[in-house]
Amino acid sequence: MANPQPPAGGRQISITQRQVRAQAAAAQLLDLVRGTARDGVLSEEETMDLFRWLEANPAEDLPAAGYLREVVERIMADGVITDAERQELHDAVIRVLPPAERGDAKSARWEALRPEQERAETARRLAARARAAEEARANGVWDFMVAGVSFEGRGEVIADHLAEHDPVVLRREPRNPYDPNAVAIHLTTSEGQKIGYVPKAMAAEMAPLLDGGLEPFAFCKRILDRGTYPIPVVVVRMEDERGQPVLPVPLVTAPAGPTSEELLAAPAAEPPVADSESWADPAPVPARTKRPGRARRTAPQPQLPLGCLLGGALVMGLVVLGVLLVKMTAGWK
Repeated sequence: MANPQPPAGGRQISITQRQVRAQAAAAQLLDLVRGTARDGVLSEEETMDLFRWLEANPAEDLPAAGYLREVVERIMADGVITDAERQELHDAVIRVLPPAERGDAKSARWEALRPEQERAETARRLAARARAAEEARANGVWDFMVAGVSFEGRGEVIADHLAEHDPVVLRREPRNPYDPNAVAIHLTTSEGQKIGYVPKAMAAEMAPLLDGGLEPFAFCKRILDRGTYPIPVVVVRMEDERGQPVLPVPLVTAPAGPTSEELLAAPAAEPPVADSESWADPAPVPARTKRPGRARRTAPQPQLPLGCLLGGALVMGLVVLGVLLVKMTAGWK
């Protein structure tokens, strides 16, 4: 944020009570800057009101007016007022207030800017976290918040049985009806309760590695408990038999599907099976058993045409008849 240049020679630029009593222009300018600084926001309308007042009131013997005019002429030199220049003008407005009123004006401005600053700070932190996550994944490490903690009482399980630095177990769910790449996260307790899932994008990277037999090392780095449910932050590292980090498999981007207009124009079709449901056998996983209780779909057996069946029966009958004739001929002899 640019700050207005201080007045040359260290001259007094704030509006004084003596000036207000002696000059009508000083009283008008004080009312104008008070109204501008009251809510902490310098609007477009307030900016134009200040410009118009400075044009109509030369007030050469009023230092505050001369100082504001210098700032306005500088920021209007190119005919465009940027956000930084508007903030500079707001600083100048606060500077010409009486010293006793500047504190309240600065507080109001800070309150007005705080939501924007907080959003910018949040965006900065998220960007930094995303960069750190990408760098970690390039080294075979995944760092993420567990998804799905609000279902099936998992929040209570986390609160009662999970602590920071506790190890956790990753288990593939290739028959998950919502995502064939699903990777569930379980506790290492005797019950092995499920506490959630790896986020979908990262699960798509981990699934081929887990299906290939890699054993990950995973633990709870910390637990975020400021919301309705505690959310574990889990770190996963995968290494090969030589102890080298295993990098995620590059994902192939799926072709774009039909547009909404094409879908509306297409004829009605049978409703699809649940999202991403796959009944095919998963890739073989070492030391992994199939989930009980679900029947496999088997491919229908091929059916022969009726003509083929009748022809086969006729051939068999002729063969049997030939055998009988041979035996009878041998008996006559």
